[in-house]
Amino acid sequence: MQTEHIVVGGASPAGDSGVTERYDPAADTWQTDLAPMPTPRHGLGVVAVGGAIYVLGGGPQPGDTRSNLVEVFRLP
Repeated sequence: MQTEHIVVGGASPAGDSGVTERYDPAADTWQTDLAPMPTPRHGLGVVAVGGAIYVLGGGPQPGDTRSNLVEVFRLP
């Protein structure tokens, strides 16, 4: 059984990121073919349930910011 890991969001000096990437540890490769998050943010919570990824909270701007957003991604 192959397992992939999904990475979303993040922060850098340039601002928050809406990036969504997939990592395949068996092949040691990253893919950026997933749609970005609609709302870039950092410090968020993520849970995968039944083929969907739920992205919870996080900061929409650099620094100590908070959001009540919940966004859902459906995996292909």
